[in-house]
Amino acid sequence: MMQENGRRQTRSSVNLAALGQVIAMMALAVALSCGSAQANNKEKEKPEDYTTVYAFTYDEVFQAADKALMRLGWRVSSKDKDKGIIQGLVIDPNLSVMNYNKNQFELHVETVSSKPETKVVVLIKVHHFFLGNDASDRKICAQDLFTELQKVLATY
Repeated sequence: MMQENGRRQTRSSVNLAALGQVIAMMALAVALSCGSAQANNKEKEKPEDYTTVYAFTYDEVFQAADKALMRLGWRVSSKDKDKGIIQGLVIDPNLSVMNYNKNQFELHVETVSSKPETKVVVLIKVHHFFLGNDASDRKICAQDLFTELQKVLATY
């Protein structure tokens, strides 16, 4: 009877060890596939997804960008009009993650030519708690900002 109990415990230990190995291998496979998926997403991102040129002066675009950010509810932490940089936190209900304290943006406004042409580049850093699509969230945020910026500029 004791030998039979010992065999059961041994089989149970072996089964648990094998199950642990299977779980570890599955977790590794998921982690590797997510890493390659994120790498593929970064390859699919295009710089033009985060850049727009407006037929307005530098001053108009910088002022409109500040208003657009306020309308979106994004928190501006610093502005430097001379350098053309606005930084802060992204507060966007369209994000698939609501980690508001870590989703950051940096907006660059620069003159393109002597005619009224001003380029706006937005850099967005989105932090997910677990597996998420950073590229998709960055693109959505950039599109929201450019749409709102266009609305503000339309009033000029």
